[in-house]
Amino acid sequence: MLALLAKYKLLVVAAALLGTLGLGGAGVAAAHGALPLSLSALAGQQTHSAKQTTPTTGARKHRNLRRGLTHGSVITTFNGASVTYTLDAGQVSAISATSITLTRLDKQQVTLTISANTTWGKAHTTPKDPAKLQGRHVVVFSQNGAAIQIGLGSGILKNAVHVDVTVIRNSKSREIQFDRGSVQTVSATQISVKRADGVTVTEPVAAKARWIQAPHHTTIQPSQVSAGASVAIVTYDGKVVVVRLPAAS
Repeated sequence: MLALLAKYKLLVVAAALLGTLGLGGAGVAAAHGALPLSLSALAGQQTHSAKQTTPTTGARKHRNLRRGLTHGSVITTFNGASVTYTLDAGQVSAISATSITLTRLDKQQVTLTISANTTWGKAHTTPKDPAKLQGRHVVVFSQNGAAIQIGLGSGILKNAVHVDVTVIRNSKSREIQFDRGSVQTVSATQISVKRADGVTVTEPVAAKARWIQAPHHTTIQPSQVSAGASVAIVTYDGKVVVVRLPAAS
């Protein structure tokens, strides 16, 4: 029972990953009987205020899921070139005008430099008092030790073709991957997708994977997915658990 519950919660995380990238997380979550979450609820920044409020039961659940996100990488494409970012999520243990240190759930500490080029959150507005982030849980995107973006924003994730994150639940580490691209081959048991960065990923499909299509998250059959179609897939525990087609043209 506990194993099933842990898997169920991680499928909610997978749904959240799709939702954040505008790829139908709500439909995936609904398919698994869960409320949709955004990645900001899993590892969101809180740069505008340090005011504390008493969380509701639902808020506690969202916060606990958020704190499960630990580390990962994001590959985006821009003008035909691929760009890779490192993702770290954790509690801010130190922060200044020039650096931020996170303590991740895996006990690793990560220190990243802050510069005038670092963006902050969705509004890309530097907080008046960064020290108020002390003790908060945030997500930071970086390159070569330099913080590119602190908190969530549309810039980095907008053109993501691959996201690979580590989530820790009940002291156990799990990997969740997102890939977006063009279908090369497909069957009920395996799918091959070529991403815009030129990489082709081939993964086995879980027996109870969800096959859906936007905009209403309609359940479809594997036979309705053809070679050349644009698709987004979420892989959990080494198997694809979600296959999503965009809306029909």
